[in-house]
Amino acid sequence: MDPKILKRIQTMRETKGLEKETLQKIEEARLIAQDAMDYKSLVTLYWEESLVWQHIVMNMVAEDNISGDNQGSTILADAKDKMARAGRTAYELVTKHGLDRQKPIALRFLGRICNYLNEHDKAKKHYEDALDLLDPSDKSRLELQGFMASTLIYLGEIESGLELAKNVYTMFDESDVGKKLKEEDYYVWAVWKTGIPCRVLQALQDINSPYDKQMFEEWLTKSLQDLQGKGGKTTWGDSRFQFRVDEIGKAFKLLGSLFLFFVLHSKIATFITIR
Repeated sequence: MDPKILKRIQTMRETKGLEKETLQKIEEARLIAQDAMDYKSLVTLYWEESLVWQHIVMNMVAEDNISGDNQGSTILADAKDKMARAGRTAYELVTKHGLDRQKPIALRFLGRICNYLNEHDKAKKHYEDALDLLDPSDKSRLELQGFMASTLIYLGEIESGLELAKNVYTMFDESDVGKKLKEEDYYVWAVWKTGIPCRVLQALQDINSPYDKQMFEEWLTKSLQDLQGKGGKTTWGDSRFQFRVDEIGKAFKLLGSLFLFFVLHSKIATFITIR
């Protein structure tokens, strides 16, 4: 498949408000991949679909668009189900057609599906299996370990989860792998890195564990600053990082610090506008 088609879909997928159009584009591309028996591209397209549905779930949660009635819960459950079906279909294709090089990422998607379905023990196993298959210098290890950190917290391993989260967050800036990723693809670097404190805070909140409010305010503030996009190459995706900004806003709301978020966000919005 023409790489330009996949890149266009990836860019659309990261742009808030284009979810419907992106799903349509994915379906069109999937027909092309199926006719050509291009299973590698087909797997990637199912992953793209899974990510779109994940973003729809994130939107509903971040914007509190889940009403207390059955309709709101049904819509959310349907989005999670479609996210899961796409990710599982991709894994089945990887297994059926012996696409071993794609297996670590396929396991990554299964892990995220399990997290969203509150099956965190299964998620942990998927992340462990994926990490076992990856080279120590593979950039995907950073994202996977970030997912593992919040998963450990959900499983009651709070100290281990927090320690891993802080270590991985630091690795984005200080490790050779993190530095290289930042230089080569700032968008991925920023999205992967800034998701860590959001997920960790949500996990602590969900299991009713106490946490250091000031530490998280500082952590989230640093994350917002990272979304200013200084340095490296940002060649695709939404330069406003709207999905992540909304998620960080929800995290500040959990802390009872929405005013601080609005002040910080207004500064970043001004920076992006004049950049």
